[in-house]
Amino acid sequence: MTDFPLSFQHMSFVDGMRASMMRAPQKLAAKHGDDTRTYAQLLDRIDRVTTAIIADLGLGPGDHGAILSANSIPYLEIIAGASQAGVALATVNPRLAPAEVVAICDNAEAKVLFADARSAEAVKDSQFATVKRIIIVGDELDTWLNEARGSVVFPQVQEWDNFTIPYTSGTTGLPKGVLVPHRSRILTLLGMAQEYGCYSPDDRFLAMAPMCHGAGMLFALAPVFFGGYAEILDKFDPELFLRKLKDERISGYFAVPT
Repeated sequence: MTDFPLSFQHMSFVDGMRASMMRAPQKLAAKHGDDTRTYAQLLDRIDRVTTAIIADLGLGPGDHGAILSANSIPYLEIIAGASQAGVALATVNPRLAPAEVVAICDNAEAKVLFADARSAEAVKDSQFATVKRIIIVGDELDTWLNEARGSVVFPQVQEWDNFTIPYTSGTTGLPKGVLVPHRSRILTLLGMAQEYGCYSPDDRFLAMAPMCHGAGMLFALAPVFFGGYAEILDKFDPELFLRKLKDERISGYFAVPT
């Protein structure tokens, strides 16, 4: 029996995904509507996010940003790419009012905000204290990534470096940012695989929960981390859900009981 590792030192979340890519680069990793990524495409986009954040935005380890978006494959790419640059993103709920979004971004000292088109429109007139640039997920993001080709040195991410900064709901006061390190995410994923007995390269999962939440993020990331397949849905729809279980040979999903 192998001892459970107590330290990952220089292992980041993206390292696990890269291992899955090297195993089967042309395997379909993720799908959202008509948008799909093979593992090779996914890692290429993640690396370009990292490159653009370093080369164009000048951000690096210890800096923070934010993402305000509905579920999508670019959501995964932005989170992973930023974390590979040492930049932790606050995962802001797109249902919040503009003033609440500003308060969280200011509290996190976010220097860049990635937002889908609807969210960007909602906050376009807002005054942020630290956000210097808003990048819209879609054509603007794609152009930004296509221009971000070049040679940059990726930082060596440490296990205790922050992966993301999810915010609490604020039911007992103001929302509070939770600093989640790479070590926590990797240990959680390994624990999930052990406890649930799944997350092999043969598993196919539905990710339906909002990715701005901790569980929604984890259950979208876990299948890809272990070399499986993740289909991302915008929300829970009973008819679509049942059809996916049948037609897509889905082996697992995460849902919140009523």
